[in-house]
Order: sequence, then structure tokens, then C-alpha cells
Amino acid sequence: MMKRTTFASILLTIGLLAVPVQASEQSALDLASMSTEDLVTLRDKINVEIGNRGGDNVIGQGTYVVGTDIKACSFRVTPLSTMRDSSVDIAVYRDFNTVENDVNGDAYTNLIQLHKPEEGETPETAILNLKENQALVIKCGMAVIEENTASWMPDSGSTDN
Repeated sequence: MMKRTTFASILLTIGLLAVPVQASEQSALDLASMSTEDLVTLRDKINVEIGNRGGDNVIGQGTYVVGTDIKACSFRVTPLSTMRDSSVDIAVYRDFNTVENDVNGDAYTNLIQLHKPEEGETPETAILNLKENQALVIKCGMAVIEENTASWMPDSGSTDN
């Protein structure tokens, strides 16, 4: 009788250990079966979630000089759903002197306004092309900022033929 109880206990333990393994295998994402569009959408959602958790790709209110505080390149910006402001307002100026001398607040060369997404809503995105010595001013809000590089884009040092 003792052998049957021990055998039954071992069998039950093995059965219980197999259940979590099966559950984790079922919940894993099969990235290989996803389309490129689905992968890009998933990547964007992950980046926004990282930003919502205070990740390192979040930019907030302030003035940033390109080449000193932020590098010159093309960025994609997405407003945070957790920000207190209703939008993120991003102004790009010719240089820092223009920011300092902008009495009316309208001497920018480019203004981007992205509204805070509602729960379940796909957030707006914008492309921000920054060049050396420009000044970037985040007037309100926060955004996830990531390099906008794709395999088909030319290197910044390439020249036209």
C-alpha cells in the first residue's frame, strides 16, 4: 500500500509540474508567425508601455540643444497616455538664440502637437527631424522618443548620385 501511495504522490507531483510549463508555452508570442506590420505594431505598443513606466526613451518639458542635449537625427515621437497634460507640444527652433529672443513664442520653424490618447485609442505619432544646433522645446506634455531608422533609409553621411 505504501508503494502505491508513494507512486501516486510522485505521479501527482510530476503532473502538477507539467501544467505551468504548458501554460507558459501557450502564452509565449510566436513572433515568427507574425506579419511585419503586426511586429511593428507590437514594437510600438511595447515602446509606449516602457515610456508609460518611465523608461529611458521618454522626453519631457524643457529645452534641448541638438548636438549637445540630444543628437541630430530623425525621431518618431508618441505622446504618453499617462501624462497630465492633454497634449505634448514640441517646437523646433533654428538655434538656441532664437529661443532666447522669442518674445511672442512663435519664432519656431516647426510645431508639433500630439494629443494624449484616450484609453484603448491608438496614439498619434509624428516624425521629428533634428539638425545640428537646432533647439527643441517641449512646451508641455511628455512623449516616447525613438530613432526613426529603417533598413531602407540612407545613412546620414551618404550623398546623392
